[in-house]
Amino acid sequence: MRVLNYNIIKQIRIKFILTGISFILFFLNSIGQTSKEVAKEILFSNNLKLNIFELLSSRPVLSIQYERLISPGISLLCNFNFMYSSSSVTYNGYPYSSGSIDFLRTNKGWGVQPAIRYYPSYGGAPRGFYVAGFVYYFSESLNVSSSGSITQNFSGTLDNINSIGIGAILGWKWVIRNSFTIDAGIGGGYLSVTSPSSYLTILDANKNVVYQEASPEQTRTSLSPNAELSLGFIF
Repeated sequence: MRVLNYNIIKQIRIKFILTGISFILFFLNSIGQTSKEVAKEILFSNNLKLNIFELLSSRPVLSIQYERLISPGISLLCNFNFMYSSSSVTYNGYPYSSGSIDFLRTNKGWGVQPAIRYYPSYGGAPRGFYVAGFVYYFSESLNVSSSGSITQNFSGTLDNINSIGIGAILGWKWVIRNSFTIDAGIGGGYLSVTSPSSYLTILDANKNVVYQEASPEQTRTSLSPNAELSLGFIF
């Protein structure tokens, strides 16, 4: 009888141990699967995007953004910004000439905005809520040229504008089918805009002054809002 009880107890212990081992193996396997899923998300470390918000602004800018994950939850970004616009403007030439003068004004500019992002959720995968800090530089020139209203062709630079700034932004990143991304964020920063002094004088074929304009050097500082709405793909 004692032998039977001992055998029963022994079988119960063996079943208990096997059950415990099975539970541990199941738990470790679940952790491994979760780690693989997170690792799979983290493997998508390159993201190329187009900032739609900048294109829809009052002064359209082509803004292309590249993001690269450097460690779980942390990525480096760089916005490459380009601007080009032209418009015909009519000025009264008085007191230099009696009639009006048609100008073709062209705005050209380029800039960069490097940033660092932190994603606190999703195991370090680049998705969900993020906070980012950035620095900003943009150089813009205002050029003018004749559009046929005076006898001598001319061209010149009326103004150069250099902007630098620093700021932060909060946002959310959606990843769709592990292939496409949507980024939306809002923030702001400190911006300093400097315009060096420039002077434009336009002469006609007889060397008479038909238009003259001067822009004194000036620097403006302000708090500036910053927003992002971008579409991209992962590779």
